[in-house]
Amino acid sequence: LRARVGGPNAAGGDAHIGRRAAPSRGRLGLGAHRSRRSHDHIGRDLRDAIENRPHTLSSRLLCPRWLEAKTVYRAFLVPVFERGRLAGLGEAPSGQWNALSWPRGSPPGPGLKLPVYYEWRFGTGIEGDFESLVRKIEPRTLPPTFGTRTLDVSAPGTGLPPASNYPLALRAALTGVGSSPTAWETAEKATFQSGLTALLNMSKRLKEADATADDVVTPPLYGQWHAAEDEVGTGPTWFDDVNLDPRHRIAAGAGTQVVQKEQRQLLASAWDQAGKTAEVNDMLRRAQMARWACITARGRPEVPEV
Repeated sequence: LRARVGGPNAAGGDAHIGRRAAPSRGRLGLGAHRSRRSHDHIGRDLRDAIENRPHTLSSRLLCPRWLEAKTVYRAFLVPVFERGRLAGLGEAPSGQWNALSWPRGSPPGPGLKLPVYYEWRFGTGIEGDFESLVRKIEPRTLPPTFGTRTLDVSAPGTGLPPASNYPLALRAALTGVGSSPTAWETAEKATFQSGLTALLNMSKRLKEADATADDVVTPPLYGQWHAAEDEVGTGPTWFDDVNLDPRHRIAAGAGTQVVQKEQRQLLASAWDQAGKTAEVNDMLRRAQMARWACITARGRPEVPEV
């Protein structure tokens, strides 16, 4: 395998690349990764993005080979498709768009010339790459209690009855294999959730009885804006599950604290995602107004579209 160093316009001789260094056809897709920092589809207006917005595109070179320790390597960035090879050598591209620079199912033969767009040298150490670190991970059997904490719910306060006379297991996001939620005795569960429902819905019930009544501070309804609900017992099942189970209320409360602590950053991020939505909406309103003005001037009293 022969490659002209530096591309078609560079001065210099040829570099001889060992046959073993050329990737096999089945591993070509492992050598690079492309991404586009845009909300558009990756294939939409790709040529325009390359020519006018190259900063939105990123390409990462990967090494699918298993490198030897304490070895110096020389890497070459070359095209693997025939049309790209010919274009890189300053020749007229020909053949199918997906034809490879070397025959399918066989390694590159002697005498094949490839343009080298970039070339560099690097060396490997003794160990410490990602694979070696992963191989040091040893699996271990964890007890079913891993990732759980016992939760005493016998005295919830605020006049509520005991949720359970026995501790309930508060489970984390990661738990041991074979672990399962603590069984919640049916009668105790029904009694507790009935009392909690009355407490959570107290403010709305007082407002329904007297619109001028003062607001009553009650425990929060987690997820009420997502569910569009202001009381439990009438909304979706997940909404009741979150608010009527003390274990889920603890997780929801912890999440609320995180949002409150990071609210400035989260709000700034939300505005960044919104982008130019306000500007686009203003343009649409102006276009609607202009259309209605034209219709009115031409004597066509139609109802404008909103």
